[in-house]
Amino acid sequence: SGELSIYPNPVSVGGVVTLNKKDTYVILNNLGVIVMKVTEANQIDISTLAPGIYVVRSSTGDLKRLVIQ
Repeated sequence: SGELSIYPNPVSVGGVVTLNKKDTYVILNNLGVIVMKVTEANQIDISTLAPGIYVVRSSTGDLKRLVIQ
């Protein structure tokens, strides 16, 4: 339980982010479109994503802003 946290944030292009709990996550772009989904994971390889501001959403609805630079 507790608040969702993402490290590092901001993250460099081509990096990997680590979350503080294993879950199913979707990453949404600034238009609200799902650009990635991972299942039962606590790490996300964001190397396919362009620089920008994204939202990571957990299966329980926790939201966290993610900045890729």
